[in-house]
Amino acid sequence: MITKMNSKINTSEFVQFVEKENNELYSLKVLKGPFKGVIYTYGKVQITGTEETPVLKFDYTIESAPKPKKKSKLEKSKTFKNFMGDVLTSILTDHINDESTKTDNKESDEG
Repeated sequence: MITKMNSKINTSEFVQFVEKENNELYSLKVLKGPFKGVIYTYGKVQITGTEETPVLKFDYTIESAPKPKKKSKLEKSKTFKNFMGDVLTSILTDHINDESTKTDNKESDEG
């Protein structure tokens, strides 16, 4: 999936991280809206494009979808793919802007 990185949603309101058995990656469960109950996992994520117009590329797996939703329809849904792109953009933006996750990359003069 390819999406432009320009949307921002409140991830804590729309999704929550969940652990899946036998999977080292966390999945996300949609908490409200038209995709409520869907659980999915991001795969490989890349940011391409320019600094002014970054483009987000990502793989994903739909782990489960409550009835009457069907995985096959969600996989073809541009709206759902855009939603996942918006969520991923928000997660990445929040992480980049979170001071507690920043590290000091300056080399030490100790030697």
